[in-house]
Amino acid sequence: MLALYLRIRNLFVREDGQDLIEYALLVAFIALVAVIGVTTAGESIMDLFNNVAGELDGFVTP
Repeated sequence: MLALYLRIRNLFVREDGQDLIEYALLVAFIALVAVIGVTTAGESIMDLFNNVAGELDGFVTP
């Protein structure tokens, strides 16, 4: 347990750890933007399909 603590502490002390944190923050930001984008686009696409389905309700296929 002590070895794990020392490794994590060294990540924050060394500059390599700083780079790791920066990349982790960048990945987290990109993931957040992707989730927001997919949520927004998903609702719009669902509305579009619901509108098309509503228009097709009156048609009878041969």
